[in-house]
Amino acid sequence: MKKENTQKMEETKVMNVSMVDVRENEPEYKDLYLRTLADMDNLRKNTTKKINDIYKTANGKLIKELLPFADSLNLAVNNENIKLDEETYSKGYEVLKKQFENILSKFGLKEIEVYENDDFDESVMNAIAIAPTVNKELDNKVCDVTKKGYTLNDVVIRYADVVVYKYNN
Repeated sequence: MKKENTQKMEETKVMNVSMVDVRENEPEYKDLYLRTLADMDNLRKNTTKKINDIYKTANGKLIKELLPFADSLNLAVNNENIKLDEETYSKGYEVLKKQFENILSKFGLKEIEVYENDDFDESVMNAIAIAPTVNKELDNKVCDVTKKGYTLNDVVIRYADVVVYKYNN
C-alpha cells in the first residue's frame, strides 16, 4: 500500500510536470534558479548605476543653456566701468533678465501670476502677513506680492508669498 501511495505521489503533476521529472532534472533547475538570482542581482546593480548616472548628468542641458547667459552677465560685470546713460544701462539688465527667463521657461519653469486684489488661493500662495481692512470687498484678497511663485512642469515648486487683506468691523 505504501508503494502505491509513493507511486501516486511521483505521478502527481504540478503545472504539467511530474515529480519524477523534477527529481531527474533537479540539478538543472537549481542551476536555472541560481542563474536567475544572479541575473536579477545584475539587473538591480545596472539599474542603480544608470539611475546614478542620470542624476549626475540630469542638469547638463540646463547648464549648457545657462552658459551663454553667464557669458553675457560676465561681460556686463566686466564692463561696468563703461559709462552708459541710465536708460541704456537699464535696457541691458532687462535683456539679461529676459534671456534668463527664456532659458528657465524652456525647462518648464513658469511664474505663478498673482496680482493685487486677486482672491487668495492657498494652492499657489503662501500668506505671510495679514493687512487689516475696513472694506469688506477686499476680505481675503491679495494686498501685496512679496515673492513670486513658480511651477515646474505644472507642479508648484515655490508658492508666491503674499500679504492678504482681512476684514475688520
